[in-house]
Amino acid sequence: MTSAHRAVWELYNGDVPLGLNVCHHCDIKLCVNPECLFLGTQEENIADAREKGRLRGGPRRSQRGEENNANKYTQDQIDHVKKMLSEQLLSQREIARLTGVHYMTVWDIKKGKRWA
Repeated sequence: MTSAHRAVWELYNGDVPLGLNVCHHCDIKLCVNPECLFLGTQEENIADAREKGRLRGGPRRSQRGEENNANKYTQDQIDHVKKMLSEQLLSQREIARLTGVHYMTVWDIKKGKRWA
């Protein structure tokens, strides 16, 4: 068994050399876009994760909103989603479809779990 992103790397680029990992520029674990993938050692992968705030002690852990590179929304888009939610004219699924994100992202915004 192998991970999907590793399988995609191998499909597009060949075997992964011994001692290297397939890492993500985009920091989305489930991403299989070949353009988002790169090779690195375990140490480089951990350093990358720490730098991007995905591990404790990383400098970017406190970045919120547009400063967090994992976010798909800008502040203006969040304000628009919150307005749509407050007007209750569209379902969360319809808002998600219109804005191009998963409906659970809209639910998280509504519940204050994201972009509180």
